[in-house]
Amino acid sequence: MTDKVTHIPESALFRSKVDKSILIILISSVLIAVPLIMNLRWLGIPYLIFTFVITLSIFFNTYYRIEKNILNVKSGILFKKQIDIHSIYKIKEIKSCISATALSTKRLEIFYNRFDSVMVTPKEETEMIEALLKINPDIEVMVSNS
Repeated sequence: MTDKVTHIPESALFRSKVDKSILIILISSVLIAVPLIMNLRWLGIPYLIFTFVITLSIFFNTYYRIEKNILNVKSGILFKKQIDIHSIYKIKEIKSCISATALSTKRLEIFYNRFDSVMVTPKEETEMIEALLKINPDIEVMVSNS
């Protein structure tokens, strides 16, 4: 009888799922600039450019990458975190509108080190959890199967 060897890929990329409600909030933040531009043209332009760049970067550049023993969490141009997967001790499903590196209200909160956590929303939630468990099987998973 041979033992089954589980292959752990060198790198796995997980894109963020996007809720319509989060998308509406992001688009609204850009549209707020329209009245500013119409009334005070020069004042609204920098706001519009800033919010447009931040919104696009968050929308198109939020992902979670597993590389060897590191979970890289990236959200736009403002947030980047590297987490040693062996420091992760719990993954818990939550529903929250709190600002996070997540574009959906159905989120996974990943607890690591002693007091740290980060919220993520991978489209392939099960696959991401399985990939993390292959590297660190001691992670406690508190996720419903719905």
